[in-house]
Amino acid sequence: MAGGAATRWPAGDDVREHSADRNRDKGQQRSRDGTHEWDRAIFTTADDGIAGSKSLDAPAHVPVDGGDVGRGRYPVARIRSHSDVAVMLELAVPRVRHQFEEDSDGRRTARMVHADGSWAEAVAGSVDDLPIVRQGGPRRLWDALEHVRRDWLLRGSTPVYGAHVVINVDGSMVVTRGQWQVCLDAAGLSSSR
Repeated sequence: MAGGAATRWPAGDDVREHSADRNRDKGQQRSRDGTHEWDRAIFTTADDGIAGSKSLDAPAHVPVDGGDVGRGRYPVARIRSHSDVAVMLELAVPRVRHQFEEDSDGRRTARMVHADGSWAEAVAGSVDDLPIVRQGGPRRLWDALEHVRRDWLLRGSTPVYGAHVVINVDGSMVVTRGQWQVCLDAAGLSSSR
């Protein structure tokens, strides 16, 4: 675009594109204003195949016992790196590591960990069962995932695509669509939602 810029924002193994025009204030560049593009670009490892990304299916070690225990609202699912749910979770809680297992008897287990010490484990007897969830640490990762899944189900897609984007000079971004908003610092970490 003439006088504009395209930026790429990594989210796991995805690349999200924003296109923006310059905003000027008395000749000084202040920010770029534009749109989060609707198209996605996905990069996967050679052995990734259909099973999901290594970055989102990495070993996630959780404590053997302890934490808050409750029942999940949605069945246990593998969070694939290129999915809308993974993108929205990355915005809500950046850099969560996931592990998913399904036994031959149908038992499904999902684990999530974060460098801040937050963790979650959800176990369901089958694909249709609602899981028993244990979670601990400073954030409730499974609660964050369920919030994202609820939003996704209600909207039918992620609000990121087609969102309005302001890219500030310091590299931070504000992404909005309707009443939904997320602020990202230059490192891509959420500062609010």
